[in-house]
Amino acid sequence: MSQVNSPGRTTITCPHFKAVAGTKRCEDYITNGSCRRPDQFMCVEWLKVNSAPAPVERDLFGAPVARPAPKPRPVPTVTATPTPNLPMAASEPDSSLIRTVNEADVASFKAMGLEVCLESETLGQVWIVPEYTKAARTELKVEHALLLATVGSVFPDARVTALRRPPEQGAEKSSDR
Repeated sequence: MSQVNSPGRTTITCPHFKAVAGTKRCEDYITNGSCRRPDQFMCVEWLKVNSAPAPVERDLFGAPVARPAPKPRPVPTVTATPTPNLPMAASEPDSSLIRTVNEADVASFKAMGLEVCLESETLGQVWIVPEYTKAARTELKVEHALLLATVGSVFPDARVTALRRPPEQGAEKSSDR
């Protein structure tokens, strides 16, 4: 705690007082007695000089009551970390984007007849298609891709590790008995 005793000046009792060279002010002082510190609302030293003296509490016998000083509130630590400008594929998926896709968006994708190929090291190539084809490739209809993305947003640590279509059963069933 800093203590300054000079002629015509009271003792500095604020434990956070940091004098500005050549002045009587603290580095955290703001105009009209405010304090810049998040754990102090008003400057302790300014209040001592500019406030009317507080009435002294007394006990039953008239002796002044000494109250313990209030415990200082913890100063929150804020660390500013710059957000890297990463391409969309390298950043975490934003589940709010999934929720904004509506039926009109899906219908528009289908109407354009687009086929989009996504590739990953784990899954290889996956084609997002308006309708399934019989092509020899891994395909997902756009609705199914959105369903997987929505389910994945419920489990943020999960990731798709395999996509496969079971062999069609009964495709060549005969109606003869």
